[in-house]
Amino acid sequence: MGVERAESYRRNKPPLLEIPVKERITFKEICCEKNILKLKSPIQIEGELSSEGWIFYYKPLDILVCAPTLEDCMEDFQEEFYLLYEAYAKETDEKLTEVARQLKRELLDMSLEMSHTK
Repeated sequence: MGVERAESYRRNKPPLLEIPVKERITFKEICCEKNILKLKSPIQIEGELSSEGWIFYYKPLDILVCAPTLEDCMEDFQEEFYLLYEAYAKETDEKLTEVARQLKRELLDMSLEMSHTK
C-alpha cells in the first residue's frame, strides 16, 4: 500500500468505537432573559453529545432541546421551561384542557417564586 493510499484509507476509516459523551446538569433555578424562576427542588438533566450537538430531554415535562454547544443547550432548556411556565402555570383552569391543567399542576409543584433582575 503506497503512502498516498494509506493516508486516504485512514481518513475514510470509520471510528472503531464511539464513546457517548454525557453531562449531568443540575438546575436550581430557571433563568430566561431577566426572569428567574426558583425551583422547590433542583432538577437534573442528562445531556448527551451527538453529531448534531448537545441534546437535553426532560421527560417529566416532555422538553427536548438540541443546540451546538452545552451552554446553548442549557440556555435553550431554560427558555423552553420558562415558556411552558408562562403559557400554562399562569393561565386560568377554565381555558385549559385536562392535560394542560395537569401540566400546570406539575409546573406549579416544581416552582417556588418568580423574580426579575434589572
